[in-house]
Amino acid sequence: MEIVDEGVLSGSYMDFTSPSEFARQALYTLPQYGHFICDSKYHIARQPLDWLLMIYINSGELSLRCGTRHFTGSDGQLILLDCRKAHEYRCLKQTDFYWFHFCGNSSEAYADLLYEQGSFLLSNDQSARHIVEAILAEAPRMPFDEHRISGNIQRLLIHMAAPAEKTVDYKPLAPALSYIRNHFGDSIMLDELAELCGMSTSHFIRSFQKHIGRTPHEYLLAYRLREAKQLLIFSNDTIECIAETCGFNSASHFARSFRANNNMRPSEFRKMQF
Repeated sequence: MEIVDEGVLSGSYMDFTSPSEFARQALYTLPQYGHFICDSKYHIARQPLDWLLMIYINSGELSLRCGTRHFTGSDGQLILLDCRKAHEYRCLKQTDFYWFHFCGNSSEAYADLLYEQGSFLLSNDQSARHIVEAILAEAPRMPFDEHRISGNIQRLLIHMAAPAEKTVDYKPLAPALSYIRNHFGDSIMLDELAELCGMSTSHFIRSFQKHIGRTPHEYLLAYRLREAKQLLIFSNDTIECIAETCGFNSASHFARSFRANNNMRPSEFRKMQF
């Protein structure tokens, strides 16, 4: 479909899809997509939508706002715009970009993660461009492969959440990780972990969440449950003894935590055959 909006130049197009019921329930879906070539007159300002927007800039420059965040995207960058917040974007000069709206599956959870990590903008990843091009090539087909499109959308989100060139620097958190590894069965205080790393408690929590992907409490619980599973399978210790060994306040506390994370009781897990 040719576009007649102000600032959209010849050669641009957009199109639409109608996802199946299964796709709406289980997959990432692609309701709208296109390839725009625009000049500096192009400007979009919207109230919140229930969609997310992925943009890949082939050339040029975009100024974007999402809620209170303002940032600029340029050549070779992949951008996730969270349209659930009031948002706008404009071309600062002639800009050629691919774009598509998407929703469904874990879209909103990924958007929350990427904005929390500050990784909603990915630079210089040619594989991302190839994936976007594959999505835009598949979408116009009738019928189109909804599973392939969904898989490629997830690949893009994975690229943004964990790019190949990203290096995770655990070194500042190493004292806390080592302490948890050696003292997971003891009572561990958050302030104590922060002090070991030479950080304030608030900075420690933010840093831990950013680099480990969980809060310190979530990580400690996961570590204790992992060790408890080892004991459930490879020892004859009682549930009460395992709970105490792994740092839980009581057997009932252990059972509740185990069930919440594994959808079964410790005794049921112990009976499983692996």
